[in-house]
Amino acid sequence: MKKLLYIFLLITIVSCSKTKKLHDRLIGEWNIESVEGTLTDSIYTFDFSNKNAGMFQFREVLATAQGGKYSFIIYDTQRNQTLASEDEVITWENNGNTVTTDNNDGKKIIWNISLNTKSEQIWSASFPMNKSGSKILNITKMVLKKK
Repeated sequence: MKKLLYIFLLITIVSCSKTKKLHDRLIGEWNIESVEGTLTDSIYTFDFSNKNAGMFQFREVLATAQGGKYSFIIYDTQRNQTLASEDEVITWENNGNTVTTDNNDGKKIIWNISLNTKSEQIWSASFPMNKSGSKILNITKMVLKKK
């Protein structure tokens, strides 16, 4: 029984420190160095790959709440049009492996993190771009570089 309790406490401590480590690394401004994926609407699927697509800003508002903003534009150079854009004020939280952003209007996005360093992050996510859910943005790789 003591061994089981020790393992539980160890897992809890490790997961808490992973969350804190990611939290501390995220605070600040990040450039979206590159982003790639697909945008699907009711008729078409567009592949995209963009450089310098926008930014994320993470800040700590209170000891218990995180705030910030992000903006990005995904531009299709072949068709000369904007496929998707976001400019949101957000709250955010993390669990060590993901960051959840919430624009406080019912749009939560869970970003999966595949690389987590002080100067570079690689994220991915899939989420609807409109309320009906007919336009889906699937970001397969987004490279963030700390300013």
